[in-house]
Amino acid sequence: MKSLENQVDALFAEWDRPNTPGCVLGIIKGGELVYARGYGMANLDYDIPITPDSVFTIASMSKQFTALSILLLAQRGNLALDDDIRKYVPEIPDYGHTICIRHLIHHTSGIRNETTLMGMANRYLDTNEEVLRLLARQKSLDFQPGDEHVYCNSGYLLLAEIIKRVSGQSLNQFAQEHIFEPLGMANTQFADDYRRVVKNRAISYSRNTDGNFQRYVITDELMGPTGVLTTVGDLYRWNQNFYHYQVGGSELVAQMQTPGRLNSGAELHYACGLAHGAYRGLKIVWHGGLVQGFRSQMIRFPEQNFTAICLANIEGFSPTRLIHQVADIYLADAFTEAKAAFIELPPERLQEVVGVYYDYTAGFNVELLMRGSMMLAEVFGAPIPVAPIRATPDSIVLRELGGPLAMEIEVKQPLRPRSVQAFPDQPWRLNMQVSFHKPPPMFAWAVDAPDADELAEYVGAYTSDELQATYEITVQDGALHVTVGSEPPYPLKPGRGDLFRLAGGVLGFTRNEAGQVAGFTRTEPMARNIYFRKAEFRPDRQDMQGDACHAGRSGAEKLTREGQKHQ
Repeated sequence: MKSLENQVDALFAEWDRPNTPGCVLGIIKGGELVYARGYGMANLDYDIPITPDSVFTIASMSKQFTALSILLLAQRGNLALDDDIRKYVPEIPDYGHTICIRHLIHHTSGIRNETTLMGMANRYLDTNEEVLRLLARQKSLDFQPGDEHVYCNSGYLLLAEIIKRVSGQSLNQFAQEHIFEPLGMANTQFADDYRRVVKNRAISYSRNTDGNFQRYVITDELMGPTGVLTTVGDLYRWNQNFYHYQVGGSELVAQMQTPGRLNSGAELHYACGLAHGAYRGLKIVWHGGLVQGFRSQMIRFPEQNFTAICLANIEGFSPTRLIHQVADIYLADAFTEAKAAFIELPPERLQEVVGVYYDYTAGFNVELLMRGSMMLAEVFGAPIPVAPIRATPDSIVLRELGGPLAMEIEVKQPLRPRSVQAFPDQPWRLNMQVSFHKPPPMFAWAVDAPDADELAEYVGAYTSDELQATYEITVQDGALHVTVGSEPPYPLKPGRGDLFRLAGGVLGFTRNEAGQVAGFTRTEPMARNIYFRKAEFRPDRQDMQGDACHAGRSGAEKLTREGQKHQ
């Protein structure tokens, strides 16, 4: 029988080569780092292999260190988690609702997500100061603070700014003094200067259209939501703090792992830069990250005193899936649930749930489609292969092939053909779980087929003051296309009426009292209702938002109200 280590190495064989990027794996059992090994190359230019000493960017895994920094300041009485953030960051507008520090920690602030805003503007910012100016231009919240949980990098960037203003130190300086140095994490830092020499730094890669590897050049210095460079050895030392409480003490470490709550009293799965969940019946505490070719994941099974860490330097890598497989090997006798297995369903059964599903609250939409015998879920514009793991007469549960995405389709009786109309009395409904985030239900949505004359009404240039960006909308090959800056045009898919779909969200055109197209709102789950004004309409005219844009004239508003009837 193969040893545990040999079984693990077999999982990573695809990356254990001298001509590919790869990953480093760390396995902690009973308080000991029992296995640490690199697979693949840290630098393809110089043929440098990945080792346990390789330094990786861990992206959103950084949030737990930002959260602990805030908790340490609160523990010392320098701030309170219920303080209004405008006490420390008055640049953020007064939206009429108090946003507390704890809202930022638990992703319940309603502030728009910085990375979503940058993507909408096609302008990627490199410093916290630049992002703070972007956030200060936003005219509204996505929801009242505490009402919803929506993952938001902006919140953790604002936490970094609060730490700086309260402590008089940058986040990196504070974390070095109060977290990294006390724990002996000598190879860990917040990368506040991209030009700094970092020994053993891994380079990240993607594949170009020819299938060859190409490197990312990372020049940002964003800190708070991201920014930490570290090794598996240092993360082992960090892991031990959850058992021995060297930094913060037992009460603060417990507080760090305490889930937040909504205004309704509902408990979240998200605590302070850490998420709670379960795998095969066992409790887990975890957080992952991804940025520009780097992929990271650290999953702790607290009741088994077992943790696995995987840091990768290639886009498309799935550390979560591989850590689950590592746990399958090491904790084989501990699991209380069997592994989920894919099942076979007749193609006609899968065809029943093919279609577009829409979330009326945040504009999120998913399209399920068949390509041959394979089902795909188009999420954020990317077609993701999925397959069923469970089915009942009125529902199908689908899971991403090779990844952590799970979606559930609840089909109301009786099962009906693909021609289901939008907003029926018993609509088809899609429930989706993405990591620790569960978006609102999405409902089956019949889409329009606008003709050439209808499409021509939307052509023009549209400008957003909040994003400082201009979109050019044209008709190409019988479909609307959007061009933002120097990027190639990308298509808008028809929705209903004045509402069109684009990767991850919707674009809802608005009309003035004369029925002319006057602008649009762009909505995505993490940044809602960004208004763009059509060039020929002046802001002082009654053709923008509010009363002048009647409900019947705004596709987004109309469908939102109709959708709420079914929630």
